[in-house]
Amino acid sequence: MKRILIAGVLAGVAMFVWEFVAHTFLPFGEMGLSSLANDEAMRSALAAQLGNAEGMYFYPAIQMGQEPSPGPWGILLYHPAWSFSWATLGWEALVELVMGLGLAALVALSAAASFRRRMAIAVLVGLAAAVAVSPSYSIWFGFPWAYTLAQMIVAFGDYLVGGAVVAWLVSPKAAAAGA
Repeated sequence: MKRILIAGVLAGVAMFVWEFVAHTFLPFGEMGLSSLANDEAMRSALAAQLGNAEGMYFYPAIQMGQEPSPGPWGILLYHPAWSFSWATLGWEALVELVMGLGLAALVALSAAASFRRRMAIAVLVGLAAAVAVSPSYSIWFGFPWAYTLAQMIVAFGDYLVGGAVVAWLVSPKAAAAGA
């Protein structure tokens, strides 16, 4: 059990490092995102309209089955002020830690004998994670496909790097010793 926990924690750390690299040094952090030509005017208009009403807005407001009025439509994620803090990174690290622990537990439960089979489990979990949510945002809400592809690559990459750590550290012998 101790080895599985260590593998899960180290996989979570590897996933966090991969996310940092993918978003900071590779193009995945910006793919499919655009900037507004006159963002100061837009920010002023949003502040005047929404004030401190943080949230996610769909426009135009319609009910299921209704036809919207002609014109643009979209989703707006609004925050009244920039709010990055180190706690943000802590929450993100916690997400990857949970992912790594879950993967380590799944691989240990499988009792896959070879590194290759343990890695195959990680690849399949990564594939499921990559297609679980992101494509639906493009299909239903029109997210740019470049953005969706980038998010899918990053999610899949999480399980490749985390899976390599888990596949290396978790084996049936190690799992049986911890049981």
